Amino acid sequence: MADRFLFHSFSTLLLSLALIQSAHATISFSEISGASVSDLNEDDSSVTNPDVFGGGANAGACTTADLDDELLCNTCTGIVDVTTLNTANGVCNQRAVILGTTYLNITFSATTAGYAAATNSDGDEISGTEYNSPNSISAGSSITVSIPWSSICSDSDITGSDTGDGCEDGEGFVGSIRVGVAPDGNRNLSDSGADYSKVNITFSSPNTFISGSDCTSDSLCDVDLFPGDQKVYIDGLAAGDGFPLVDAPSNASISISRIALFYSSLGFSSTYPGAAEGYAFLDILDEGASSTPDTVDGLQNDVLYFFRYAGVDEAGNIMAFADPANENSSGGIDSCSAIASSMDLTSCSLAVTPSKVIGLLAEDANCFITTAAYGSSWHGKVVDFRQFRNKVLLRSEFGRKVITWYYEYGPYGARAINTHPWLKPFTKAALYPLWLFSKLSLLWGFMPTLLGTLLFGFLCFMGLSYAYQPEEEDHRSKN
Repeated sequence: MADRFLFHSFSTLLLSLALIQSAHATISFSEISGASVSDLNEDDSSVTNPDVFGGGANAGACTTADLDDELLCNTCTGIVDVTTLNTANGVCNQRAVILGTTYLNITFSATTAGYAAATNSDGDEISGTEYNSPNSISAGSSITVSIPWSSICSDSDITGSDTGDGCEDGEGFVGSIRVGVAPDGNRNLSDSGADYSKVNITFSSPNTFISGSDCTSDSLCDVDLFPGDQKVYIDGLAAGDGFPLVDAPSNASISISRIALFYSSLGFSSTYPGAAEGYAFLDILDEGASSTPDTVDGLQNDVLYFFRYAGVDEAGNIMAFADPANENSSGGIDSCSAIASSMDLTSCSLAVTPSKVIGLLAEDANCFITTAAYGSSWHGKVVDFRQFRNKVLLRSEFGRKVITWYYEYGPYGARAINTHPWLKPFTKAALYPLWLFSKLSLLWGFMPTLLGTLLFGFLCFMGLSYAYQPEEEDHRSKN
């Protein structure tokens, strides 16, 4: 009897909790505009508590003529050289929120009738909020609330700041608002009968950020590019010890979540946001170790492109622009700034020439000698050979000819190995010195490894010659 009583009591408790939870789970969001970034997908209405980000980097540079249809502003267009980058304190945003001008527009529907409302966490209506339907709406109707960002930023209940505007230059906050339907025209979402969902709000307005030229900061400090057919590939990223936190806004430590690649065929001086021929944003994965997608497409073959990378935080603020003169590659400091005059493509991973290489991305990976010898396209030594191809051979005309030759004739050798497995150990033995050279080239660079190999060969030759000489002299003395 006691067990039955406990069972019913527990069931009633669970039902009560479910009813409480469902009381605020009847809001369906369909669109958010007037935000720098939002996680609401127009094809996915399952987001119950959207994440909204406002970015204000370099907002002071915006003019009325620069505003788009959402009253957001691209504050990067004026950054065309290092002078204007420094004027902007090294930050900008392609969808910057302009306080006093930009509204956060949220479209939703509710299963209950009432008055649309947007409030702080106390349920009080946010000042200046506008509604496309000011009167009571019926259940299931779609409604849009337009909330001034300036009112969001000045509401201490949202920003947690009692000292003034939480969105001032160099400031930021993490908070939330309520959006839903109130039972009467007072539009208070704390009243009985109110139905609402929470919208998470983050604002970040960094006004300075250190250069992404080394690995002592929170920024990205290396991006390794190599050419493909009308594209370049991003093989790996390197990041500072503090990555990916951004410390610039005092009350909104948010992450660098993407990398921006600005490119131009005219030189590094034309790779600033306002002067670049194009750009690509890529999501960062694995704490800065990789990106998706891992390509920049739409390039022309046989054209030398110069790239400048920067970090992009969750609010779309672009910062930590790289200085190519300090690009860190293969453990050393490269002089990428000299690339325009020297044209030494092996010395800088930020200057890349796309090219069509036969079989570069062939689907049948087993047709190659290294894969056939080691049995897997993901064997450690096969991966090293692939990286040597990408990072060393593809950067020179001679290397690309070697690759073309290999992909033309390599399948014949691979078929022989697959047909006669007893050839595998001999092939591995023959490949070992090539693998060692490739591995050392990846660690030390191609030219140091080549010179070291030649020096080692010379020393071995001299050693053998010296070892043979006494025997020759002894033979002569006996005669």
